[in-house]
Amino acid sequence: MKFLYSLITHKLIAHKEEKGFTLIELLIVTSFIGVLTMIAYPNLLSQIGKSREAETQLIMGTLVRGQQAFHWERGTFTHHLPILGVGYREQYHEFTVVSDDVASLTATEDLQSFVRHKVYAKNPSFTSARNFAIGIYVVSDTKYSISQCQSLAVGLDATVATTPNTACIDGMTVR
Repeated sequence: MKFLYSLITHKLIAHKEEKGFTLIELLIVTSFIGVLTMIAYPNLLSQIGKSREAETQLIMGTLVRGQQAFHWERGTFTHHLPILGVGYREQYHEFTVVSDDVASLTATEDLQSFVRHKVYAKNPSFTSARNFAIGIYVVSDTKYSISQCQSLAVGLDATVATTPNTACIDGMTVR
């Protein structure tokens, strides 16, 4: 009988010494990870927004060079961006020519002295990406002036002027 008693108590003692986590310990660790995630997530989104803005600025530079080459060859800028032959994806931003500039043209006019592009962030509240605007102006036959603006905050507008070397109408001057 003594043997059976010692066997049962040994099993009970051995069961208490098994390794593992209690439910309270798991809840504390899970809540700690949740708090860390809540702190880090907005910072992660802003970094994603900055990387998308950097990609957009690279695409805008490509569009500028395409517009300059188009103007050099034909004496006018184009408002049809696919004609430029520069490859870009409108994955995070939408690229457009300012509609006021195109609407003010008569049937025989074209964008001879300047062109302005607006770049709108797609889903800005999620991507944390700002809007941009860029203007390309003819200074002389071989020289161009470029103005670039970005919005002051996510969701705000950015607008460049119709004359070169002028501050941004909306937003802050980047270049």
